[in-house]
Amino acid sequence: MSLKALLGALGALSILIPCFYSQAQTPQGVLKGTVRDETRKVAIGGAKVQVLNSAGLVLGTSRTGQDGTYLVSGLVVGQSVNAVYSAAGYAPDPWTRPLKISKPEIVQDVALLCDCKDTAYWKAWADIQKAWVESQNPDPSVKARLLDESWSALGYIGISAEARGSAARSLVSVEPITGKFPAIIGFANTDPMVLRKAEEQLRSTLNGGIHEDLPRVSTEVSGEIAAVEIRKQKAEGKEFKYSLDKLNSSWGGEIKKYTVEVIDRDPHMKSIAEGMIITSQ
Repeated sequence: MSLKALLGALGALSILIPCFYSQAQTPQGVLKGTVRDETRKVAIGGAKVQVLNSAGLVLGTSRTGQDGTYLVSGLVVGQSVNAVYSAAGYAPDPWTRPLKISKPEIVQDVALLCDCKDTAYWKAWADIQKAWVESQNPDPSVKARLLDESWSALGYIGISAEARGSAARSLVSVEPITGKFPAIIGFANTDPMVLRKAEEQLRSTLNGGIHEDLPRVSTEVSGEIAAVEIRKQKAEGKEFKYSLDKLNSSWGGEIKKYTVEVIDRDPHMKSIAEGMIITSQ
């Protein structure tokens, strides 16, 4: 081939390569939305948003602005991802949210609950739950059960024992019939500092700490608290049976039995949390 022909062929390739590259590029997508406080209905600034692929690799992160908005760019249209939301002072979003980036722009708004013992906060939460239940027009026994499930869902999403105590007292005040549930009335009648101490001691023992006597709390209270910690351990891949055995040897079979009963409700608890906590408006 002559030098002139070779240069001509190389010139043609220089034109074709960008065309092939352009055609091979994958359309880019973004995930955006707003993170807000579920009870106060206000934006949460500084919340962390992570987008991961199915293998757990982080594809992108974002922090919400003061208006609660976020945007994660650089995603691939057609890709399946999981979005994880968290913020200081709030219970983290209790499950990853699988998404299909089906178009260039996906919008997802999320609400989180404050992990605080503020009485006013949980009174407002209880009022919201009561209004939602009453809108379903149930009979009194069904109403009580739905409110119990709504409160129990706080344990599923990892709200602290102190905060659950405040929520329990608020529920009993707005709807006294919920006081018939042993766990709710147990949390409502236990001093917040005792709840904190019981939570710390149960967590320490289940995680290999030195066993100390459990503060004076009911089996229902200790079982609910232990179930939350065991769920966290299980989510982190720790040995589930070990936690239950350690609980049994430390405080006896009754607490273990109640803890197992709480954990066994988990599949139902997730749908309750989604229906009554995250999506309530």
